[in-house]
Amino acid sequence: MNVKLLECVESHRCILEFAKEFSVLFTISILGQFVVSVIIICTTMFEMTLVPFMSLKFVSLVLYQYCMLMEIFILCYFGNEVIMESNRLTNFAYHSDWLIGSSEYRKNLLFFMIRSQRILKLYAGGFFPLSLDTFVR
Repeated sequence: MNVKLLECVESHRCILEFAKEFSVLFTISILGQFVVSVIIICTTMFEMTLVPFMSLKFVSLVLYQYCMLMEIFILCYFGNEVIMESNRLTNFAYHSDWLIGSSEYRKNLLFFMIRSQRILKLYAGGFFPLSLDTFVR
């Protein structure tokens, strides 16, 4: 059991390293995409107030608005999935058969559980996390 746990810990460490590298490379571009998308959404909403309801222009603006919202939603949804799975990791470790494991296994599991309590979040520009809560706001 201890060997499998150490493999899981190594996988978790690799995931954390990947998230760190991902944040360094893409955090500014994701922030830029968010800012531009929000400006476009606001501009499109304003323009929708100026055109007649149910005209071809209005329908095209609604479809464009939908595309811009989906662009942001996809980032927030998968960022939220990372947060949720990271949040469940400690609970999954606790519900393993740690009672029948060796003292070395229990000690390693405890260290892993303490480390896994820090929730992994992906940020846009370091300002706000990519989550469904961010999308709703």
